[in-house]
Amino acid sequence: MTIQQLIYVLEIKKHGSLRKAAKALFISQPSLSLAIKELEAELQIQIFTRTNKGVVPSREGIAFIERCKHIVSMFEDLKVQYKKEPHDYARLYVSSICNTYVREAFLKTSLLLEERMNVSLKFKTREVYEVIDDVINRQFDLGILLIPPSQKSHWCSQLFQMGLQYHSIGEIPIFFILNKNNPLATNKKINFEDLQHETYIYFGDEEIEPFNYISEYRLYDPTYFSHKKSIMLYDYEMVFELLSAMPLSFTSSHLPSKSIMDKYNLIAIKSEAIPTFELGYIMVETKTSGENMLAFIDTIKDNINNSLVI
Repeated sequence: MTIQQLIYVLEIKKHGSLRKAAKALFISQPSLSLAIKELEAELQIQIFTRTNKGVVPSREGIAFIERCKHIVSMFEDLKVQYKKEPHDYARLYVSSICNTYVREAFLKTSLLLEERMNVSLKFKTREVYEVIDDVINRQFDLGILLIPPSQKSHWCSQLFQMGLQYHSIGEIPIFFILNKNNPLATNKKINFEDLQHETYIYFGDEEIEPFNYISEYRLYDPTYFSHKKSIMLYDYEMVFELLSAMPLSFTSSHLPSKSIMDKYNLIAIKSEAIPTFELGYIMVETKTSGENMLAFIDTIKDNINNSLVI
């Protein structure tokens, strides 16, 4: 049994497909299949079974994969701890849910590190379960999540069981975002009932238990009031493009950047009906926050506190 075989196992679990895992690992599918068969023969267990929906872990495989995660995690930590880097080396790998405050902070941090001789930065916008997966599998050092405060203890418990630590960054209020030509744009306060006949446009995220902040959010969502017209998009900026093109439409979101609001002729109106959400970050338990990571988190906090976004 080798560490490479364990990495293969985790990649197959992640993709649910030998073909997709092989592509991600840059090896041939037959080679990947052979490596897993050799591992199963050595351990005398069946790690994966084939179904109509793809490759899934067996009952024994589920327990084995959990052990794999910890072993690979320790292996990656050892590499990071003892790898010799140049004294001025700067690294920041961030996987985040779609959030303007975070994107602005990464831009500012990147500009600050521009003059360093050795810099390695990565930023990816992901869905919630993908952010968690990225951090668990050590593809990214830091994951940014948005959760309802009422579920914080549940989240922390589940993340801890996955070998992750969670830290709060700050609470973010949610606004109704409307076209300035919308008749409701002049109101100081609006509620979902005022918007029943308008088209609800929103940025989508897959639901996944137990990290399902969307289910709680939908208690305050227009669809909860039998909203009949809605458009879900997986392109963040297209939400605002449609709001600009459709005056009788709206979305509910954290405060977008001023440049987006100006570009698409939009206005933000606060509603007490929508709860605040907590923005937080996750990292593996064995990892410590480096100088660049802390500076990045502090910048996000500044953006939230000062409402300064691009």
